Amino acid sequence: MQNKGAFNVKNIQIFVKDRAKVDVNAQIESLYTAIKNGAELKLQGHANSHVLTMDNLPKITLENFSAIKTEKIIKPIHTITSGYPTR
Repeated sequence: MQNKGAFNVKNIQIFVKDRAKVDVNAQIESLYTAIKNGAELKLQGHANSHVLTMDNLPKITLENFSAIKTEKIIKPIHTITSGYPTR
């Protein structure tokens, strides 16, 4: 997935897995990203707050991205979920 031009959004969650490629250019207040299983994420723009959850083999490009506050969480591949509750 790739967006054309920058967009502004208050909150966004991006889940990328299984060799998918995502390229996002945005101005974001609160951003949550989860990357696993060989997926690729390219971020451009700015976020006030960014939580990055990834397995130990991420493919992430942040060279044109800035965040005021970033929290990085590295988890084994099997523990990253889609964010939806499981039974």
